[in-house]
This record gives sequence, C-alpha cells and structure tokens, in this order.
Amino acid sequence: MKRVLVKSVHGAFGYVMEHYYPFGMATEAAEQGALTDTYVVISIQDSHTGGFGVRFAENQFCKGTLTLYFDDIVTEVDGAVLFDDDMADKIIEFIEKYRKVADTLLIHCYAGQSRSRAVGVFAV
Repeated sequence: MKRVLVKSVHGAFGYVMEHYYPFGMATEAAEQGALTDTYVVISIQDSHTGGFGVRFAENQFCKGTLTLYFDDIVTEVDGAVLFDDDMADKIIEFIEKYRKVADTLLIHCYAGQSRSRAVGVFAV
C-alpha cells in the first residue's frame, strides 16, 4: 500500500463514490478525474446501533473489506464493546493480506478522529 487514509464515515463514502461511474461512462469519468487507485477498507462501526447502515463491497477498485464493531468509549460502559486482542489480530491479518494488493488503505469510523486514527497510526 502506498498510503493510508483516515476518514469519517461520510468522508469514506465520498472517497468510494469518487471511484464510481455509470455503466458505459468509463472514458467520461476518467476525463472528469474519477479515481482509479485500488483500495481496501477497514470499517469501524458502533456496536450499540448495529453499525451505520453502510457496508463496503469488493469491486474493481475495492479489493477487500474488514468491518469491526466496537465503541468509542474511554471507560467501560454496560453493553458497550471494547476493542480487544482478537480485533487487533484481524487488523494485522487484513493489512498483511492486502499490503501488496491495493494502493490505498482506507480506514473510517464515525467521525474519523479516535478509533480510525488509532488504527491508521498502527497501520503506518
């Protein structure tokens, strides 16, 4: 991977949509600056809501996805899911698997400030 991007869920959606173009319009999309890099996504979503209602899927640009559910909390709260060793292992395995497959590692959480930034620093 050449770069790591950390975004909010809205920013991640925007990045993914910069790769989109309607069927038969690849030439026009390229002329308008559509992105053509390949990427993988680590999607960090809240457990208490069952996620954000957004799922990333593999396609010609997206080569892999990992969705984790843990909450942005500083102290234990009943019902909240804390980041754990199993999640850390999944992140390591995912990065190792896709290191040479994709140009960009896109990491997002809700705001792009705490959880995704910590994972991004680790990934670098």
